[in-house]
Amino acid sequence: MIMNLNCIKKTINYDLGYSDHFAQLTYIIVNKPVVGPKIIKKRQFSDIAIKEFIYYLQTESWDQVLLQEEVNESFNAFMAIVMYYFNISFPIKTCYLNNNNKNKWMTKGLIVSKNKLRILNGLKRSKQISSVFRFYISDYQLIYKHLVKEAKKRYNEKLILSSKNKTKGIWQVINRETGNFPHNNYNMQLQNSTEIITDPQLISEKFNSYFIDTVNGLLNKDGHNPMQTFQYDIRTCSSSMFASLITEIEIKNIISKLKGKYSDGFDEIPEVLVKHCSQHIIKPLTHVFNLSFKNGIFPDMMKIAKIPPFSKKEINGTFGIID
Repeated sequence: MIMNLNCIKKTINYDLGYSDHFAQLTYIIVNKPVVGPKIIKKRQFSDIAIKEFIYYLQTESWDQVLLQEEVNESFNAFMAIVMYYFNISFPIKTCYLNNNNKNKWMTKGLIVSKNKLRILNGLKRSKQISSVFRFYISDYQLIYKHLVKEAKKRYNEKLILSSKNKTKGIWQVINRETGNFPHNNYNMQLQNSTEIITDPQLISEKFNSYFIDTVNGLLNKDGHNPMQTFQYDIRTCSSSMFASLITEIEIKNIISKLKGKYSDGFDEIPEVLVKHCSQHIIKPLTHVFNLSFKNGIFPDMMKIAKIPPFSKKEINGTFGIID
């Protein structure tokens, strides 16, 4: 509702051609800046790009990995090769987030009928047409409305039936029909004592520092020194453990059991892509893992993890927790 009529700049009538009534177009002066479509940067994992990535891996000899006897150097060489081909095949591109789900139920036949209806409604306002033709236009309008209703119904039924989660699919249809779309608020704020931080990078650094300081505080509590644990609390074991070398078949079986389709780590490589190219990276991976067992060293790059934050609502919904 517009409470201040002074903000109305201009109002005009517009003939859309779909009804007997005219539409009103109003220009309103607002103080808020116009927000355009959200711009994001992402990688496109198309079938052609995946085939290109697999082709590059097929032609690689992996000598830089297989000739290394140091775990970190071998794994770093492996990641450098994979990421080089990964960035070539799946470059980061700028995309616009638009509402592409609008009117997906509109078929080619309905588009033709819509254009015809616009012409007929324009003729209907003319006083020179006969009453028979006027009744024809009215019947055409009713038929068009019925076809639109049936097209929406079929599209919604197909959307629900094709959804893995039927309840979620039903609510998606309800929210779209009622216009109740979730609005993401990307304006983040963090109050640190008396300071309010809005920069996402600084917010993430504050969270990171908080968790690091909390752990260090717990370790140093009551005069506890972490170095004392390493020096004195470790007891030797008279028995020894032997780990046999890993085979390529074992790695292949582990990769085949990956369940995440689009989940990825800090390297942005989704698990589904790893499954696609598994047979071309098994040999260098086997070499790296066996080097790790032989030398008793875990690769430093594997110690890096991407931990996305979840809100309390998301965690409760995932694990079924109720306050």
